[in-house]
Amino acid sequence: MILKDFSEYDNFVFDLDGTVWTWNKLVPKAIQVFQVLRRKNKNIVFLTNNTLLTREGLAKKLQNFGIKASTGQIINPSLPAKKVLKNKKVFCIGEGMISELRRSRIKVVESRADAVIVTESRNVNFDNMSKACTILSNGVEFYKTALGGAWVHGKDRKIGSGAVALAIESCCGREATLIGKPSQFMVDEVKVLNLDPEKTIFFGDECKSDIALGNIMGFKTVLVLTGSDNEKNYLVATGINEPNLVMKSIANILK
Repeated sequence: MILKDFSEYDNFVFDLDGTVWTWNKLVPKAIQVFQVLRRKNKNIVFLTNNTLLTREGLAKKLQNFGIKASTGQIINPSLPAKKVLKNKKVFCIGEGMISELRRSRIKVVESRADAVIVTESRNVNFDNMSKACTILSNGVEFYKTALGGAWVHGKDRKIGSGAVALAIESCCGREATLIGKPSQFMVDEVKVLNLDPEKTIFFGDECKSDIALGNIMGFKTVLVLTGSDNEKNYLVATGINEPNLVMKSIANILK
């Protein structure tokens, strides 16, 4: 059963990394949470900055864990990226994003690019970061998909695209335009869903990303402590970064 505090909401929005999974496994009771929400006919959306996989790949990963999900339920920075990079030649540090761009017939190149975008990648190295800096010296457009410097992988922290972008920004003396949470680009993607703010609740593990976007949208925001941020982060969070509620895990949705 859903706790009374949550039963009034029709739309349940979830971050993925550190909220639903720690990449290689689900957080405890995640399957039960989504089974109950579906039985109660709740609308479920996954709102993530994760681009290690395509949106289809992220949906399949959820399915392989035993959680029903479709590509349409996944909102990530590949959606705004395909819009801002349309008809451009792009140098991309990433994995899933490269596939998403190519599917949209956006040319991914190694030189003479019109834009550089930094996304999640397990293949970041000195050479591709240096290449990005060289291309950016020509004054081309510069984008990043996240602010966060790490992403949760089991009990470990992996270098996130925000940290990679920061290194490149430092080298180039330029700041990348954020297209992931909590940017206006992602706000616009969520607006397309026409979610009633008073009937929507958003669960995430990062105050400056998840909670900020949820608050901008007027959703009820819940910080879970299974990922990046802890109680210390909550205590210093102010303004749009401050959640309405803090819980140990999404498992606390259930009685």
